[in-house]
Amino acid sequence: MLEAHIHEKHSAIHDAIVALLLAYAINLRIIGSLPNTERKLCPVCKDITSGMHYGVETCESCKSFFKRAIALEKNLTFKCVSGNRRCRLSPVRRCCKLCRYEKCLAAVLYFCPICGDTTSGIHYGVRTCESCKLFFKRTVQLEKENSYTCSGSRACAVTIHTRAWCKLCRFQKCLTAEGILPRYSWSRHGNAIIILGEHRFKKRSKHINQKHETHWVCNKCDKGCKAKLTTLKDVIIKMYNIHDHGGFRKSK
Repeated sequence: MLEAHIHEKHSAIHDAIVALLLAYAINLRIIGSLPNTERKLCPVCKDITSGMHYGVETCESCKSFFKRAIALEKNLTFKCVSGNRRCRLSPVRRCCKLCRYEKCLAAVLYFCPICGDTTSGIHYGVRTCESCKLFFKRTVQLEKENSYTCSGSRACAVTIHTRAWCKLCRFQKCLTAEGILPRYSWSRHGNAIIILGEHRFKKRSKHINQKHETHWVCNKCDKGCKAKLTTLKDVIIKMYNIHDHGGFRKSK
């Protein structure tokens, strides 16, 4: 009686293993018979993709890895196992988390370059999330940039969870965000701060029909930064490329 029961159990396990192996073989045969145009590999580890994740077709494993790294901020603790950041990744070799994370970024898994949230589109020449787009737009249009202060050393970490803590560091990161667009797109679109700045300058000057020069003076160093500037673009470049100004005002 006991032997029959054991034999029946072994038979059931054997049938289950055979069924799994058969399904695996059929799956490999189907994948192998697909043309190259339909066999899509994960750009990170070369495994078979499972669908579109963050704007790129990747495998399920890399999608979950990238999601955890961003959500839990684990990317800050990653270290390269070889030390040269050139580890080779494959479906069976994903041991270096730093190289894997950097390869995810290189594969353009669409994340906001400012806070790391999922992007909603290209805004002012940079692919960002909706929150950072609205924050940047409000800051420039309402001229809030001069009222922002930092309680630290102007090096606050800006993430999904901390982006509302320090507005100054978030705005500075908006200004330096390079995004993922090609260089020719940047030369065509221009920097986001310049686009909005020019728009604001033209809107205020539309009632003046003739060309004129505006005298701008730095709030912090009246003697060293006097200049004749014709557009707000020049003011912005002067403001952010020379030193830390307290903003500009029109001279009388």
